[in-house]
Amino acid sequence: MKRPLIIFHLPNNIINILLLLLVVVSLNACNTVKQYDRGKRLQDILWQHQKMVRWGKFSALVMFYDPEKLAQYPMPDTQKLKQIKIVDYNVEYSNFSKDGSEFYQIVEIEYYHERTGVVGHVEDKQVWKFDEAKNHWFLTTAFPTIK
Repeated sequence: MKRPLIIFHLPNNIINILLLLLVVVSLNACNTVKQYDRGKRLQDILWQHQKMVRWGKFSALVMFYDPEKLAQYPMPDTQKLKQIKIVDYNVEYSNFSKDGSEFYQIVEIEYYHERTGVVGHVEDKQVWKFDEAKNHWFLTTAFPTIK
């Protein structure tokens, strides 16, 4: 004995609501993936920046700035910094702007001056901005002066 085929007929307004719900869920999922990707990129860049500072690779810091705007930010004097050894790099504060396009970070950098034997510290207030067109995070604040 064959079973009769049951077909559900939904009113058009319910179909429209279901389609709208599907679109909203899909867009939300895309936005979540986009935010995750942006956050992952920032995490990778912050880690690279921290490594360059910790290892004393001060001349490599230019790679964290937008090449088109590099002239706006004074680069550290790498000759003077050859005598500086970074002792500690401690992130004290970090937060995103409301729209997620900027990231603020305050870092306490402790260093040792080989020539004078002095241990000092400096606060590095960083502002990172996301460039939509380049799909990249760029540092928008100059490296602090180490005396």
